[in-house]
Amino acid sequence: MTIVRDCERLAWNTSMRKPQERTQRGRCFMGVTPSNRTIADEVAEAHERVASILRSACPQFARLKPDGSGSPLMLALRDAFHAFPTPTENLLVDAGGFSSWRDNAPYWTIVRYDLSQPNTNTIRFVREVRASELPLNRSLLSEHFGIDDDSVDDACALKVICSWDEDFFTLFAPFDIRKQADDYARELAERVARDSPFREMFVRETDFKGKYGLKADQVLSFADLTKIDGLSACFLRIDTSEPPPVESRQQGVASVQLIPQVPEAVCRALHWAKRLYVFGYFEYGFYTIALHYAYLALEAALHARWSATLTRPCMLRYRDKTKAVEQVTLDHPSRAAIRSYCKQRGWRVEQVLVNGERFPLTAGAVLASLRRNGIINDWQAEQFKELWLELRNYHSHLEFCPIETPAAGTLARAAYEINTLFDSLPVPPKAGTQHAKE
Repeated sequence: MTIVRDCERLAWNTSMRKPQERTQRGRCFMGVTPSNRTIADEVAEAHERVASILRSACPQFARLKPDGSGSPLMLALRDAFHAFPTPTENLLVDAGGFSSWRDNAPYWTIVRYDLSQPNTNTIRFVREVRASELPLNRSLLSEHFGIDDDSVDDACALKVICSWDEDFFTLFAPFDIRKQADDYARELAERVARDSPFREMFVRETDFKGKYGLKADQVLSFADLTKIDGLSACFLRIDTSEPPPVESRQQGVASVQLIPQVPEAVCRALHWAKRLYVFGYFEYGFYTIALHYAYLALEAALHARWSATLTRPCMLRYRDKTKAVEQVTLDHPSRAAIRSYCKQRGWRVEQVLVNGERFPLTAGAVLASLRRNGIINDWQAEQFKELWLELRNYHSHLEFCPIETPAAGTLARAAYEINTLFDSLPVPPKAGTQHAKE
């Protein structure tokens, strides 16, 4: 640890003569006389205490896994807490008789941390000043503590300041760090945990761009983006031997429609599938994604149709490991709402009975429930399980990326199967009115 003090002047003179060095109890003091050695020693020990407290408090804020792993932000937060002590510049402010906003604290401390040098306990103690002297030392506050013109008045009024200047962090707080190191450390811990610059400074992620010399994609013009894809251009009209216009892709799915009973979320998924199909004209891979979304819309339709079988309200019954039974009612139940409620209560959803029937955790269980309730027949259940859900899984769990051809007919068939699921439900009043007008 190195403690440097200029007790004669508030500003440092870089041309001053290098002072003699003396050591005491293993510490190096530069230009420190016996009369001021005690204060320097107290400040040094306070920073050691603050660093120790921050390390102890770290697990409360940086939630890591047992092996020490965690998200980049949590790892950055851990490194920020463990960066202290850093090189610091300190100024004690005697606020005796000065009215301040927090309990008339008798002493305040300004500390500027150099976070570019973590775990480097070099301390420069400037000196102790009275609060009434702060307005006379604005240049010091700005130049050496990073307190800009907008904040100098706050400092002179003894208001808490927390500021950043590249790798430097300044904290002006109502504590005498020598006597209130624990309180000061708690204040600093809250700043470290709450202020995003701390985390951003210590984020350690691999720069794959630099490591492998990766180059950014070329930014294409609108004209280039809306050119027909080379593979799409391979599909030619017999009469003209030219690729069909993009309007032909829109016409291919324009008649693919869902009935009014189908929930909005399912309609939205199929709408995106249709849009992706159209834009496959410009990016051939979108045809594959269009099919994927059609299969996802079908899966969403199965879940929504099961939700539509529930009574309002519905009864949930759960038996825990102690054989205790809990029973509640939900006024607006759905498959997603039941799962969310069970998660909040800490229930294992697969052990919950919904109106006396076990909750269908898997798509296969949903199909079985729909079959028992007569919503689908045996052939439909087989088609959903062996065809549609298999296609959904094939496109969702990738080991390689498939390339599908344009298949407007598949989107139309998916819409038909969805409509079949909901055709037995009554038409919603508003949807029915709108449908009649159309």
